[in-house]
Amino acid sequence: VVGSGAGGATVAAELAEAGVDVIMLEEGGYHPTESFTAGTGRALRTLYRDAGGGMAVGRPSVLYTEGRCVGGSTVVNGGMSWRTPARVLGRWAEQEGLRAIGERDLDPYFAAIESRLSVGLQDPETIGRDSALFQAGAQARGWAVVPNRRNQLHCAGTSNCSSGCPTGAKRSMLVTSVPRALARGARLFADCRVDRITSSGGTVTGVTGHFVRPGGRRGPGLTVRARVVVVAGGAIQTPALLARSGLRSASGRLGRNLSVHPNAVVTAFF
Repeated sequence: VVGSGAGGATVAAELAEAGVDVIMLEEGGYHPTESFTAGTGRALRTLYRDAGGGMAVGRPSVLYTEGRCVGGSTVVNGGMSWRTPARVLGRWAEQEGLRAIGERDLDPYFAAIESRLSVGLQDPETIGRDSALFQAGAQARGWAVVPNRRNQLHCAGTSNCSSGCPTGAKRSMLVTSVPRALARGARLFADCRVDRITSSGGTVTGVTGHFVRPGGRRGPGLTVRARVVVVAGGAIQTPALLARSGLRSASGRLGRNLSVHPNAVVTAFF
């Protein structure tokens, strides 16, 4: 399994619990909860790809960030946990022919993962005064206010999500699916960049890569031979790895359908 974020860690845990011999490969390092501080600089150096300075060039260009650490972007995101909207599932069914993943089909899986990751509303006393004022202003304007659902368990309200949760309240893959997979016999190699997916006669045979030493220096090589390879490097790195490995999709659309959800920053004085 290439990647230890939301997709990689989840599938690794499920496969390990089913008795499959699993190896997880993570390009970033292992940084436990007790290592997290409020220091943004340290977080950018250790938890993010390219220090959080990625950019999708276009009109307009969009800045984006990717987590690069054990647990992936779940370590540095805000923990928002929403089910795939019905309109999106409907579009997939109509345009892509994916008719076996409707709302009813996915409901038991959503429920299971929400239970496992403690998805729910935040304790009211940990919601900051700024958010309360923002909510009051929105309601005064007649705008709908939707409570945020997050994968957290008694969040302490430290507002440190993007630098790694210092209390472990955010149920990221670092503290949930990764240890669950390891407890069932999976093996994890951190600081290991996967360079290529190997294949023979049209059949995938494993991956090759190398370890990354402090400072980004190239370390020893690594070869994993596997009957099945799961690529879970996120929306950016997954198609990049497939492309540089010479793999192509029958549709010819590999890497051509990226969707993003940009945020607009609003600054105000109260």
